[in-house]
Amino acid sequence: MGADSRDEEMDEEGGVEESGSSAGASSTKRRKQVLVGLKETDVGILEYRSHHAGIAGILKQRYRDFMVNEIDVDGKIVHLTDMKCPEKKSILPFDVNEVLTEEDQERLSVLAKGQDKSAECVIEVTEDKERRTKVHQAIRHLFPKLESTTLEDGGQKTIRVKKGGGGKHGRSRWPKDKPNYCRFVLYKENMDVYEALNIIAKYLHIGPHHFQYAGSKDKRGVTVQEVTIHRVDGQRLAQLNKVLRCIRLGNFRYVHKPLNLGELSGNHFVIILRMVKASQEQIDTAMSALRDSGFINYFGMQRFGNSLIATYLVGRALLLSQWQTAVDLILKPREEDQEDEGWRRHWMETRDAQATLAMLPNHRRRSVEQQLLRGLLKSKNDYLAAFSSIPRNTRLIYVHSYQSYIWNQITSRRLKQYGMSPVVGDLASKASIEDEDSEVPVVEYVTEENIGQFTIFDVILPLPGYSVKYPLHEAAEWYTEKLAQDGLTNEMLKHPVRDLSLTGAYRKCVVKPKNVDW
Repeated sequence: MGADSRDEEMDEEGGVEESGSSAGASSTKRRKQVLVGLKETDVGILEYRSHHAGIAGILKQRYRDFMVNEIDVDGKIVHLTDMKCPEKKSILPFDVNEVLTEEDQERLSVLAKGQDKSAECVIEVTEDKERRTKVHQAIRHLFPKLESTTLEDGGQKTIRVKKGGGGKHGRSRWPKDKPNYCRFVLYKENMDVYEALNIIAKYLHIGPHHFQYAGSKDKRGVTVQEVTIHRVDGQRLAQLNKVLRCIRLGNFRYVHKPLNLGELSGNHFVIILRMVKASQEQIDTAMSALRDSGFINYFGMQRFGNSLIATYLVGRALLLSQWQTAVDLILKPREEDQEDEGWRRHWMETRDAQATLAMLPNHRRRSVEQQLLRGLLKSKNDYLAAFSSIPRNTRLIYVHSYQSYIWNQITSRRLKQYGMSPVVGDLASKASIEDEDSEVPVVEYVTEENIGQFTIFDVILPLPGYSVKYPLHEAAEWYTEKLAQDGLTNEMLKHPVRDLSLTGAYRKCVVKPKNVDW
């Protein structure tokens, strides 16, 4: 089946699941063989939009059973159609691996990512001037921020490399008439966006924080979305297609502004359900209900992670300024993942970031946990400072997850108590509201005079924040109660750490997807 909608409604993180579908109610019964983790009821997904009999089936038995294409702000479905570079720029006429050893490249990468402007590294070279020239070219190509100079000491030539100072090899080499951002399409298979961008960053010898994107996509699936990167040439990105696996880059162009979270109008889904246990009549009834009545616009399970240590718990700790608690929640042992027990347990017992890093299994080498441990090592276990080593989009995920958790809880209670029609005191908007990071729309209160102008598809609820309106009925008190249970107040959401400060936003309670067929 296919549909255009938001990514959060249909996100289910990994594994074989048996779904009791209710036309987008996002409620499932997990089979016993699935990894232990959160259930929908744990994050406030409690109500159904329709009341027909559900249909059972297997979702995401194969990752290709779930395909997602981002829809940009202009309503255009994003596809990877062109893997050529947008400009005809000469590339190095030799393989950089022939002139720079893997060890040299690793040392240069550390230098480029480091903050010490006085740091440098020395590369031994031969008397061959042509080869030295290639070394300089390779360094400038792989690490535009670094400067290299040939030195001679006692007849032995070496190349000294240090941070660029804005000279001819520094960032000023970026053409002044060229937009600062390269925008491209990212196609990925069976991995989350953070993992994909970490892999790309490794090849580019930069940190993953240089990338920006409009929204996260499912890990278990085939997804296509747009990404921007600051002052990295499209030619370098295009060359990576030769070495990347399960990732493709293309449709390169240069733009003046980066993508921001929420800068999309939706997502187009193609979903295959296998082993469906229902008659054709039952299937048609369920799918017609999805098409005509829509679904409750819950934040799906991807928003909260696939572990018992939910991302919203980390977000709550951050909002409470409980920095060590937040770190421990990310690094502590997981009952459902025995493979990670050793290094996680070692951290909790010793708080030794260096030793814990050495114990990380290979599949964690580009993870949030590694980034956090590196930050802890560098900051000597300054827990707040360590979080700055995590890309901003990832830091935001935690506090937004907490917002989403509260929103799901309040939405279930609102629909259960007041039903599927507008009521006096509701907030409503005729505008399209796509994401908690989009611009704040014009909202108004439902009154006895204007209630006839609205349907359930216009009713909105706020994601908690210090700068949003709340309903004029009991739901406003529910927000206060839920925050208080976690030791928070609405005023505390204006956090002294800027990235953790939540202004709040609005989200439609019920959404009708477009272009549904099956």
